[in-house]
Amino acid sequence: MVANLVAAETAAPAPAVEAPVAEEAAPVAEPVVEVPQAAEVSAPVVEEAPAAEEAASVVEAPQAEESAPVAEQAAAERQAAEQAAAEQAEAERQAAEQAAAAQAEAERQAAEQAAAEQAQTGAITPTYNYNTSGSYPVGQCTWGVKVMAPWVGDYWGNGADWAASAAAAGFRTGTTPQVGAVASWNDGGYGHVAYVTAVESNNAIQVYESNYNGIQQIGNYRGTFDPTTAQGTVTYIYPN
Repeated sequence: MVANLVAAETAAPAPAVEAPVAEEAAPVAEPVVEVPQAAEVSAPVVEEAPAAEEAASVVEAPQAEESAPVAEQAAAERQAAEQAAAEQAEAERQAAEQAAAAQAEAERQAAEQAAAEQAQTGAITPTYNYNTSGSYPVGQCTWGVKVMAPWVGDYWGNGADWAASAAAAGFRTGTTPQVGAVASWNDGGYGHVAYVTAVESNNAIQVYESNYNGIQQIGNYRGTFDPTTAQGTVTYIYPN
């Protein structure tokens, strides 16, 4: 009987130990029950897609409506640019016409002034044909004067010799410039000769000449100048 009591006491605690084990197992199963929560979370994500499409349509609508004012503004700017270009072209045309008219008027006045000065001084422009007869070396000052004034003698020497040669040939000479006369400068060397084409005073004349500064063609290279300070002593040879 004692043995039975011991066995009974020994067996009694076994159910008491198993009860807590069963209670502890219940909490372990709780995470498995949370599976439906994941399904509940995914459902709103699927429903949000139409909202995104509606937002896109709401944003795109004003952009389409705004395209019309942009096009109108571009057209207005283009018209303004075309008008500005046309106005600028017209202004440039008027300026060119005014400049051309002013230049023509200036040239006319200059021509009138030159004609008046020529009439006052008796200036002339010599007419000539280039002479290659051999009286004087072609291109030299003596050759140029012989071409413009055929009345001068042949072989009068260098330019410095012409005044004496002309006087010996019976031509008048003097120190007063005269249109149509020949100016002869004696500088102690070869000298120089030129054909007088305009006279303002004893100290202001114009000439046509050759071999001035080495230019072996006939021309008016100096304009108005003082013959008394040009190249030594000047003597004029007058045509008979």
